[in-house]
Amino acid sequence: MTVNDIFLTVVAGALDAYLSEKGEKSASGLAAMVPRSMRKIAEWESANQLALLTVDLHTDVEDPVERLTRIRDSALRAKGRSSHPAVRRYGTRIETSPAALLRLTGLSRRLNKLDPSHKVIQNTTISNVPVSVDGNVFEGAPAVAVLGGQAPVDGDILRHFLIAARGGSLTLNVIVSQETMPDIEHYVELLRVGFTTLLQAVSDQNREVGER
Repeated sequence: MTVNDIFLTVVAGALDAYLSEKGEKSASGLAAMVPRSMRKIAEWESANQLALLTVDLHTDVEDPVERLTRIRDSALRAKGRSSHPAVRRYGTRIETSPAALLRLTGLSRRLNKLDPSHKVIQNTTISNVPVSVDGNVFEGAPAVAVLGGQAPVDGDILRHFLIAARGGSLTLNVIVSQETMPDIEHYVELLRVGFTTLLQAVSDQNREVGER
């Protein structure tokens, strides 16, 4: 089990709770776009070196510990798929596409309005940014944290960034379209509740195992 698995599970619970409160719970479940660093895994010429995974958030599962386990398994499958040579070649196709084709693709994206009634395969972005602030200073002041600042675009209107902060702590940064989520403070509170609920559920399960 990794920090990312816990991160995904907390977001899954909070987002499912938020949509349920609004009467918009997804009948088919939710999935996240999860960037994966391919450094030390594959040799790419691009600077980004990211593979974009689709991970099932298993919002149809009520028990937080079971959801955590299933999300871990789904993330492992997605990572395994992204490591396949054929999938890696497909993911880097933009590096060999003619410039004219890329311009045409960009134009078509601007002209085609996003239809909210169309089914999407990813409902939010969840990213773990491996950035350390240790040793960084600004005008002599030590850096405290780094915040993700990628604006919502192209229908990706809710983004989560888990970022390392000073002292080994973690910061969860949420960026969302205000039109979509005007009560962001409430969503942040649901994230806190989700983390506490998951922590308590894991503790209860460990205690039950220890008492057997």
